[in-house]
Amino acid sequence: DTFVIFSGDGDYASAVKYFLEKGKNIALVSTEKKFGREFNYISPVQFFYKIFADNIEDIWSESL
Repeated sequence: DTFVIFSGDGDYASAVKYFLEKGKNIALVSTEKKFGREFNYISPVQFFYKIFADNIEDIWSESL
């Protein structure tokens, strides 16, 4: 029920929107500079998480 996408590519925005409408959890992991503006058009919901990190070590150290 949770999807984690390691990309900020805006091409995934329609898929993210679809899964959110189906009640799924989505986490996008990307650098802030590479985060597609298409995601800004998705209404904020409690199941949509944006995780910004410059490298993978930032993600692991934040979750520990």
